[in-house]
Amino acid sequence: MRVLTIVLMTSLLSLAPASAIAQGSPSEGARLASDARLAGTTAGDKAALSDQWKKGARMTADGEKLMRQSEAKLQSLAREATRSQERADAATSERQKQEASQTRGQQMIDQGRSLQAQAEANVRTGSGQ
Repeated sequence: MRVLTIVLMTSLLSLAPASAIAQGSPSEGARLASDARLAGTTAGDKAALSDQWKKGARMTADGEKLMRQSEAKLQSLAREATRSQERADAATSERQKQEASQTRGQQMIDQGRSLQAQAEANVRTGSGQ
């Protein structure tokens, strides 16, 4: 940055006629100094804008990368949720089947005990012979 300012000031000074510099014209010297300050300020402003743009470009790239990573993770989680829901549905279905089996089993037990009780009652009364 300083090198740019020095180059600009040197260039501006070389534009002035040698006789004006030799004579020490205060108005010409003041104008050249003002021009040099303005050139330095403008160069500084441009450098700040350049830095700001570069920072913006880095932030944009980082944001885009984060978006891609998040999108991939969201898709993965959605697939995982679907698989988990399918497993939960299968488990619920299997649970219902097993509960129905328990109900049938209890009915068989009840009917079997009833048949046993009838057989025992028939033996006691002698009607089974």
